[in-house]
Formats: sequence, structure tokens, C-alpha cells
Amino acid sequence: MPKCHLCGYEHGDEDKYCAQCGARVNGREATAAPPSPEWATTEELLDLSKALSSTLDLHLLLRKIDDSAVRLTGAAAGSIMLLDEDKRSLHFRSLSGEKVAAVKPSPVRDGMAWWVAQHGEIVRVDDVANDERFTGTIDKITGFKTKSILCVPVILEGEVIGVIEVLNKANGTGFTDDDERLLSILASQAAVAVRNARLATEQRNFFVHVIEILVTAIESTLLVPKGHCWRVAKLATAIGRKLGMKDQELRDLYYGAALHDLGVLSLRQSEIEKGDRTGSHPILGASMVSAINILRNTEPAIRHHHEYFDGSGYPDGLKGEEIPLSARIIAVVEAYEEAISEGISSPIDEIKRNSGKLFDPAVVDAFLELAAVKEN
Repeated sequence: MPKCHLCGYEHGDEDKYCAQCGARVNGREATAAPPSPEWATTEELLDLSKALSSTLDLHLLLRKIDDSAVRLTGAAAGSIMLLDEDKRSLHFRSLSGEKVAAVKPSPVRDGMAWWVAQHGEIVRVDDVANDERFTGTIDKITGFKTKSILCVPVILEGEVIGVIEVLNKANGTGFTDDDERLLSILASQAAVAVRNARLATEQRNFFVHVIEILVTAIESTLLVPKGHCWRVAKLATAIGRKLGMKDQELRDLYYGAALHDLGVLSLRQSEIEKGDRTGSHPILGASMVSAINILRNTEPAIRHHHEYFDGSGYPDGLKGEEIPLSARIIAVVEAYEEAISEGISSPIDEIKRNSGKLFDPAVVDAFLELAAVKEN
């Protein structure tokens, strides 16, 4: 490992500062004018705060917090453990330092970390051999020799949800009051990370269920057969991926495809019975999602999924690449679905015949590649 040229302390390749003297690390060297250790700590905490506001990846955030705990306290190892839902055991969610490779994801139900989780109190022990709360269970698994420990509860809304701990001060002394205050701050950041992740999970759960409710309502009309929306969404997304669409584009395509017929819910019963001869449902559906921030990017797919490559479609008569890619994809998939439902003997041939006319040739080619794979 590279060493700080000011104090000789070994630091990681990705470290910003030397944990021993606070010198700024640049590649494998440290600058000649290092910031104070206090400033290094402050800047690292600010970096963690930025991370908390920029990502909801709980694993990544806990690992960052854990790494900071080890680095800033000068510990040999550290970990973050969270209680399971029934609070019957702790589970490792992050590991840093010497014991990382050896720890297996087994539940923890004894030892100092468990005591802290049960009592919600900070534990700081300079010599664990003289403390009856120390069982050595983890040491037996890892081969790591714990000498000193600082363990702080992670508390969310007045409830202990886990612990953060650091082991063995690197300079051989015990952990300090400053280390305790620092670890308490990091425990608070871990609680924020867990809270944000839970909120995000609840929001995703709500969103997914709302989509399912809308799709069920769409498919309860006379215009849309059962299972149509999800089949279109699945195949459209596969084509989008084939065409190089990524991440958010694919998510927007998936939900736009699932909700492409949303406008039928705004049609009068008489219009539904006549089969929406005016072709108004794309406009109505696009209008319904336009005011919903999380669905706003699906509006182009919903509005234009009946546009045709030669300009003969509706509602706006767009042609070629004027038509959003997501809508060009859905147009192919919906035509394929309709050909199957109408009993056309060769639905794939029907798509081929209309390539360059009704459908984007690039989309058709991607569709045919997927169809060939499925047939084989």
C-alpha cells in the first residue's frame, strides 16, 4: 500500500486524505501543504452528506460511511450491522479493514454489537478481554483479534435499527472522546441512508401498484384484451435495449408501453363500444400523464404510438424520425399483438411487409432479431 510521505502512514489508493496526519493524498503522494486533520474530517463528512443527497444506493452509502469510520478514527477494521425486521439478529451490511474477506454473512445474536443494539447505548472498551459482554464469536469466524472496540447504535426515529463499530485503534491506544463523537455523527448518517432507502422503497412500491391498478382498469374496457399492456411493455423494452436505450430511457419506455392505451379510460362508453373511431385515446392518455412528474417522460410514447413511419398515422401525422423512438417501438409491438389477436396466420410477415412504410426499419430489424431468437 502507498505511504504518506509526511508521516509514513499507509493509505488506500482511493483515499483523499491520510488518516494519520490529514495530509491531502494525490495519487500515491501527499501534497506538501496538508490541511489539518480537523479540516480533513470536516471535508470527508461533507462528502458523505453530498453522497446521501445524490444516491439512494444503500449498500454504497453504508460502505462509504463504514470506510470513513475506519479511516477517520484510525481503526484497523469496522462494520455496520442492521437489525432484521423482527429484531432477533444483526446482519452485516458493510465491512471495512482487515476482517472484510473472512466474514461470512451470518447473523449476530451475541457480543458487544448485540448488547449495543439491545440497550441503545454506546460502548467503548480499551481491553475487550476484561469485559464480559465480549464473546469473541466474530473473531472465531474471521481470525481477527479484537483488542479495543467502539460501538455506537444507529437510531432512526427513536428506535435502534443497527450498530456501527470500529475495532483496534491503529496506533495502539484506545479510542477517544473525539472518536466517539465522530462515530455518533456517522451513525446518524447511516440512519439517514436507511431512512431514505426505505422511503424510496415505499415510493417504488406505491408507484408499481398504481401502474398495476391503471393497467387492470385499461384492460377492463372493451378495447384492450387482458394481458395486452404487459406484453407490449415487455417486448417494447426488449427492442429498446436492442437499439441501445439505457436506464431511464428504458424505464420510460416500459411504463409508456404499459400505459399506451391509458386514454381509453377517458372515453365515453359509446366511444368505447364504437372502438374509438376518432382516435382520441392517444391524446387523452398523454394529457393524463403530463401533469404527473414521475410519468411525464412517458407522454411522447403514449401520444404518438399510432403515428406511422410514412406520416399516415395519428394524431399529429408525424413521419420518420419526427416520431419519438419509444412510440416507433410501441407501434411495431402493438401491430404484432393485434395481428395475433385477429388470427393473422403470419403476424411477423405482416410486420416485415410494412417495414419502411408504417414502421421504422431499424425497429423492425430489432424486432425480427428477437423473434428469431424466440423461435429458435
